[in-house]
Amino acid sequence: LSCGCVSGCVFFFQAEGGIRDRLVTGVQTCALPIYKLMSAFKHWLIPTEYQIHVTEIDEGSKKFGSHQVTFKKVRHIEMSRGYRFENSAGKSVAFSGDTDYCQGMIELGREADLMVLECAMPDEEKIAGHLVPSLAGKLAQEADCKTLCLTHFYPPCDMDVMRQTVSAIYGGELVLARDRMQFQL
Repeated sequence: LSCGCVSGCVFFFQAEGGIRDRLVTGVQTCALPIYKLMSAFKHWLIPTEYQIHVTEIDEGSKKFGSHQVTFKKVRHIEMSRGYRFENSAGKSVAFSGDTDYCQGMIELGREADLMVLECAMPDEEKIAGHLVPSLAGKLAQEADCKTLCLTHFYPPCDMDVMRQTVSAIYGGELVLARDRMQFQL
């Protein structure tokens, strides 16, 4: 996860009142910001019932229990990474976080059961480091994922136009994310 995502996980773990150790894996240079956050928020973030173990990984794969996790650089900022999670049954989810169209995300999403991509803006308002519907559709089509879920919509997004644009390029199942959405693989 990026430092911002990992920091959010630390808040989540505390809110969940965990009873087990938590393993947090992030890109290189994530440990220091996490520990600074814990120091700044003191009792809000410093766990009392569990420990947080931070493992920094740049790129590659690592096994966590029965799950294989693959990390690759994606086009946003230097520390941005995409992820592929695969379970022992062979079910897979690829997740981009913020990214632009890039080969790393295509590789992570290759034949994934579910690929979750951010799609921040409509095509005519493209921002560097973020996908737009046509590029998200192209990326998903090239990755040949089974289901594409788009998320991270900024206010200018018209969901009907986004759906039409992506569907004209990508032939698989398309889902536009909403809060608390869940998937069964």
